[in-house]
Amino acid sequence: MPQFGFWIEQGRALQARYFGPGEINGLLAEQKVVRPVKTFLEYAGVG
Repeated sequence: MPQFGFWIEQGRALQARYFGPGEINGLLAEQKVVRPVKTFLEYAGVG
């Protein structure tokens, strides 16, 4: 779990937005989980 993060838009490091642990956790919890239909090895042709 990330402890902090920065969002830098269009290379403007001086205007970066800082995200603390609570904000990062909230952003991650909002994301849709995508599960692939194939495993990595099946996709690579190994399995």
